[in-house]
Amino acid sequence: MRRAHLLFPLLLLLAGACSRAPSAFNRPSLSVTPSTREQVTPTLAFTFSGADLPAGAPVTVTLFGPAGETTTRAPARAGQFTLTVPYFRAGLTPYLAQIGPHRFEGRVTLWSGPPVTPLTLKVGARGVRVNRPRPRRWCCTRWTRRGTLRTCRCGC
Repeated sequence: MRRAHLLFPLLLLLAGACSRAPSAFNRPSLSVTPSTREQVTPTLAFTFSGADLPAGAPVTVTLFGPAGETTTRAPARAGQFTLTVPYFRAGLTPYLAQIGPHRFEGRVTLWSGPPVTPLTLKVGARGVRVNRPRPRRWCCTRWTRRGTLRTCRCGC
């Protein structure tokens, strides 16, 4: 019975030591860099850096686009950590980056690259005009490397 009285406080002390929250660290700096046009797969690089950035801190980057959210998670490395997120859509993209208790919100603009497909001629009807005859209309479309559809409308 005496052993149980001695063992119980030791187990409580051990459980309390194991359940401590991770130590807080200062807010790191964040830089967001889009990939260069020469790279095959377009990406966004989120670089977190700080003198006391701990290894293993949870890092989450969420990109918000018209098709929904894209979330990427990874554990951080000490000092400086770069998380590379593949992203193909050109235009303004809001993001939310979290590392430990710190949150970063912002927007990044990706520019569409040169077209990678040839022009495709599309001929078809437009809306119906009531007061005069409908003019002929044609347009050309092509895809850029980032998956953005470019349209050139010619003829009036």
